[in-house]
Amino acid sequence: MNDKIGALWIKTSVKGDFLSGNIEIDGKKIPIVCFKNTLKKEGENTPDYNILISKPREEKKDNLIPF
Repeated sequence: MNDKIGALWIKTSVKGDFLSGNIEIDGKKIPIVCFKNTLKKEGENTPDYNILISKPREEKKDNLIPF
């Protein structure tokens, strides 16, 4: 039996490193991102990392070049 449900890769942005990849649940691939919880204080019962469903980045109208 294969227990693997997905994979993550380390990515770098101007805000720092994060994980990006996908998980598969019931045959459906779900893109996710994982960020370190930078607001965590020692001793708090909060997560070290937060996992979010990855959504495509929308282009801003300001970035479009008129032709």
